[in-house]
Amino acid sequence: MKKVVYYFILLVSLGLLESCKNTEKKKFEGATVEVKPGLLEVHGDSIRFNAQVIIPENSGLEFKSEYYIVPEIAGYHLDTIAVDGVKCEVDVPTDADCTFIFSAPFHPDMMGKYMSARQYYFDKNADEYEFKTLENLAYCCLKSGELLSSDGYFLPLKSEKKEALKLIAQFNFPKNIYDLNAQSMEKSDYSTFRSFISDQQDISSIEIKGFASPEGKLERNELLAKERAIKLEQLVKDEIKATSPSLYEKIKNKIKVSIVAEDWEGLQQSIKHSDFSIDQKREIIDIAGSDLDSDLKEEEILKIAGGMDKLVPYLAPLRRTNIIVSGSHLTAEDTIAEASQTTAEMPVNQVFKEGEWIDQEAGNFNHKGKKTMFLAFYKIPQPDTFALDNSLNINSPEGKAKAENTREHYLAELEKNPHNHCMLNNLGLIYMKEGNYEEAIKYLKLSLQEKKSPEAHYNLGLAYAKLSEYEKALAEFKLAEEKLPEVKYNKGVVSLLLKDYPQAEKDLNSYTNTNPDDPNGFYALAVVGARTNNEEMVTENLQRACEDNPAYCEKAKTDLEFKDFINIAQFKTATAGKKKERF
Repeated sequence: MKKVVYYFILLVSLGLLESCKNTEKKKFEGATVEVKPGLLEVHGDSIRFNAQVIIPENSGLEFKSEYYIVPEIAGYHLDTIAVDGVKCEVDVPTDADCTFIFSAPFHPDMMGKYMSARQYYFDKNADEYEFKTLENLAYCCLKSGELLSSDGYFLPLKSEKKEALKLIAQFNFPKNIYDLNAQSMEKSDYSTFRSFISDQQDISSIEIKGFASPEGKLERNELLAKERAIKLEQLVKDEIKATSPSLYEKIKNKIKVSIVAEDWEGLQQSIKHSDFSIDQKREIIDIAGSDLDSDLKEEEILKIAGGMDKLVPYLAPLRRTNIIVSGSHLTAEDTIAEASQTTAEMPVNQVFKEGEWIDQEAGNFNHKGKKTMFLAFYKIPQPDTFALDNSLNINSPEGKAKAENTREHYLAELEKNPHNHCMLNNLGLIYMKEGNYEEAIKYLKLSLQEKKSPEAHYNLGLAYAKLSEYEKALAEFKLAEEKLPEVKYNKGVVSLLLKDYPQAEKDLNSYTNTNPDDPNGFYALAVVGARTNNEEMVTENLQRACEDNPAYCEKAKTDLEFKDFINIAQFKTATAGKKKERF
């Protein structure tokens, strides 16, 4: 850090000297220095303190002299205070009381060391004097700022390139029915399909598959599956022609029709999600997948199931026709695959695989020929090969190289698309992990200009906290906590550092209630207890922290936050690391 030299000129205009007058000459012997707080505290990567410099009346400070105070801790020199002699015509008596605000880099070697200050004086003849070193001005250091979690939120990047898309529409049919009653269909039934077709000018293929459930005669099932497919093919052609005649001319020869006359595979999938016992499921699935004659399969399965009425719910969904439209499409960044409530629990790339419909729609068989769209768009994002997460170790050569490569990649991509809020957010996090908090703040603010995401608000708050700008950090955390409850932890720690102990206790209690296995929250609560002289709060929370992370036992014993508690019996018990039964 570049040294900042503080000059205070003892002038009448500053109120430091009432008058310049002749007086009896006295030898200058230095100033009195008081540092507050006496127990220094680390904020971010620095320590802060106030130094009150008192020059007594009739000090003997000479005209054109110079006086320097050089504070230091563990050999690290802090900013120098320089005092110029009064610019009067003669040597004068002086008195002054000035306070200087210091912020200096923290070094681990400072821990457990006292601050001292050397005094140097150059009189008006430039003769040098070194006065007695001022000892034990302050002790280093409280480090509760280290309780801040440094984990930020990386946002997953979504590709904006052309990607494969699929639309799968399903038409269900009652038993032995293959005709589609178009008049019974609501207009909304066509909305997803029409939307896809009208927006899709690069269709590579349309596949129509007709299915029949496996019970009954093969010949009848083949007819049902074929007729179902043909009826749907005509409907699809009519829809495309009505939506876009030019598109119809392009793709009319890309429509392919196929059938599955006896859908034994579909039955196997349906039975997997049935209410049959495990043994029944296993037997039915084995028989359905065997090489037995179809009639024999049906006979054996009916025995195991206990009759046709038990199988009806699992056969009905198999009587359907699927449309699979494949192509490419320029997708917007925030496009999300839409699915019904029944598909929401499965990963998108699994749900949209051809044939996976049965896992979700089993039992949904009462459509009476009405078209059902259970699937909308199928999107497979291209993987972000530059993706990072909080496991990144910026201090390792590999981690540092990965961060640098990703940073350069993001900067290049942002030249092409400066509005990608995910990339701006992630770039800010990389700068933060590299310790460049000003650049981190710059890019996180840009991300928020594009989209007010709770993740970017939290990350910005974290960057402010690293710079010890706690009020700004708190404001950002408040904007994120509703959507990201885990923000309560850092919000509580920042309130602790701001000495708002009731708020710190409230947030940290909220965090530990929802994250009872995280010892960090309990340790932070113990610090709040120490600062508010609440012995019970200290010992109970230390007990919990030490149980889940024994390292906290040793930390607490040397943590200056607990200096007034270390000799108390309950403190010793809490930091013994023994498990306490909880009810």
